[in-house]
Amino acid sequence: MPSVAISVLKMQNPLDSAPTATELCGKTLRSECLSLLRELQNADGGWPFHGGEQSRAEPTCWALRALFASEPYADHQVFRKGARFLQTSQLADGSWPATSQMSTGSWVTSLACSVLSGDALSADNVKAGLKWICEDFPRDSSPFRQFVRSLRPKSATISQNDSYRGWGWTPRTASWVEPTSFALMALQETIPQQLPKNAAERRNLAVSLLYDRMCPGGGWNCGNPRVYGVDGDALVLATCWALLALRDAPEKPGRALSLAWLQKECANIQSAGSLAVARMALENYGIELPAAKRNLQDCNAENLAEQGIHLLAWACMALDPGRRWPSIAMTTHAMTTQKQLPVKDKTVLLKPNLVGLDPQGMMNTHPAVIAATRESFLKLGASRVLIGDGPAMDRDTQAILESVRLKEFTGKLGKDFCDLNIDDVERVQLETRATRLKELFLPKTILGVDFLVSMPKLKTHHWAGVTLSLKNMFGIVPGSCYGWPKNVLHWAGIDRSILDINAAARPDFAIVDGILGMEGNGPIQGTPKSAGVLILGNDPVAVDATACRVMGLLPEKVEYLSRAGTMLGHVEMSKIQQLGEGIDAVRAQFAVLPAFRKLVA
Repeated sequence: MPSVAISVLKMQNPLDSAPTATELCGKTLRSECLSLLRELQNADGGWPFHGGEQSRAEPTCWALRALFASEPYADHQVFRKGARFLQTSQLADGSWPATSQMSTGSWVTSLACSVLSGDALSADNVKAGLKWICEDFPRDSSPFRQFVRSLRPKSATISQNDSYRGWGWTPRTASWVEPTSFALMALQETIPQQLPKNAAERRNLAVSLLYDRMCPGGGWNCGNPRVYGVDGDALVLATCWALLALRDAPEKPGRALSLAWLQKECANIQSAGSLAVARMALENYGIELPAAKRNLQDCNAENLAEQGIHLLAWACMALDPGRRWPSIAMTTHAMTTQKQLPVKDKTVLLKPNLVGLDPQGMMNTHPAVIAATRESFLKLGASRVLIGDGPAMDRDTQAILESVRLKEFTGKLGKDFCDLNIDDVERVQLETRATRLKELFLPKTILGVDFLVSMPKLKTHHWAGVTLSLKNMFGIVPGSCYGWPKNVLHWAGIDRSILDINAAARPDFAIVDGILGMEGNGPIQGTPKSAGVLILGNDPVAVDATACRVMGLLPEKVEYLSRAGTMLGHVEMSKIQQLGEGIDAVRAQFAVLPAFRKLVA
């Protein structure tokens, strides 16, 4: 039986090439929409459905989602005003009403909990809202009603399993697809510490309900897949929200069928709202929006606002390439192909490969991959996810962060980014003695985290043959102690130094960004090579060996990998369980320098 499991997943390229006219129009429209959204905020901090009307919770939630889709909430005045409106609109039982004139809660509670979940000052509001959500059971599927129905002849009116329970638009009524989807997303986005005890049970019942209520041909409508023996027709918005809610749920054939239905239906979409939400749903699964009868770029901000501020917000979100919700698919789903990672309540550090200005996107770990990985670990229960690197060639780490545009995807990191070049250090005795170095002074942050993730780029290397997750760990050696470009490691021998560093601080997990890599004279002056993959697993040696095979290279011939296979992990294919795509399906032959021709398979 293989000792480790490594996932190989096909991925689309998220990189920003030269913008097309359509993309430029999209950026302009998004800018106009964001400006108009800010103008339409009422004095009480909320937003109405239409300008000049009374503030309501739902459009306020969507406006905040759009305005802060790719940047943190922090203390931004616009967000704080909106959050205060939501906080004061919350009812005593923890719910939010659809309008201030109502005295009972509604499905909007799920939206409010989702939006406020990232705001520390709203933690009590979110906790109360989630409690209300988990205590709101629809009456149509109560045990008593199920018992009464069991005594009657089987009805031909509807065809569904009443033992599954979701949520309704209004409390204690009936389960419907869209409010069930929003409640599921609220539960998924909340840190585990805030969830009520029965959250997992409610989530499982709701997931089962969504699959049960799917239309026979794929997709969802409001919740009646078949009435009097006649198949119901799916609707775009209901299908999109259900697919987003099921993104991290166990895979079932119905999900793929519904994605196929949505892709096909895109050709018929003419409304801006459905087009925006369909784009977000498909991109959340890594699927580009197929050609439609109209484009979002054909709209203008004023016209969208006339249709509803919620629709204006949806368009803003769909046009935001760095949005965190719903995120553009990268590693979130890939992480679920691995066994549950032991990161609950732990501090995780992501160590990407950040080198410098990279217009072609072949040199640095792409910020979209970093951002999605960070979000994934938070969803898995990590208490904190740091990002850290110690660039080898340039002491101005901030300039590198600006050039790779990390903040555009992750939002402001503050103390969640660690410059490993200038971190406090601690002496580490080198037990492996692969080099003549007896010790290394390594960053205390690296040594102190609970879970370390190496996130390299898929590249060749003019001195080591390939640079992957093990070689990426050169970036933890602090420049403040060893200089730039950390030449002491070169003098000690690159291959042997790789072994000593990884033995001293072995990554717990590795994710190789092979969407666009580099071949030839890497790691800086090579040429771009598209591979379209992410390779990940909990054995960095096995991950690197698999990456080599994807590159059409022999890992056994890479000196440091061959030795690492005897002390740090596994190189042999017989000991690696391959998940996801097979090597043959994703192999992309990488060119190497003449000195490394022996590596070519």
